[in-house]
Amino acid sequence: MLNKIAVEINDTIITLLGSGTKLLIFYQLIKIIGVVIILLCIKRLIINRKVNMDEEYDEAGNF
Repeated sequence: MLNKIAVEINDTIITLLGSGTKLLIFYQLIKIIGVVIILLCIKRLIINRKVNMDEEYDEAGNF
C-alpha cells in the first residue's frame, strides 16, 4: 500500500517536472538547500551559545 502511494507521488512529480533529468536536478537542489539550512542552524547555535567568559579565563590560567 505504501509502495503504491510512493509510486503515485513519484509519477505525479515526474509528470509535473517532465523528464527524469529535471527530477534529478530538482532533487539535488533540495539536498543542497537542506544542507545549507542545517549549516545555518549549527552556525546560529554556535554563535548564540552562552559562555561565561570569567569562568573560561579562570580555567585558562594567567590570562
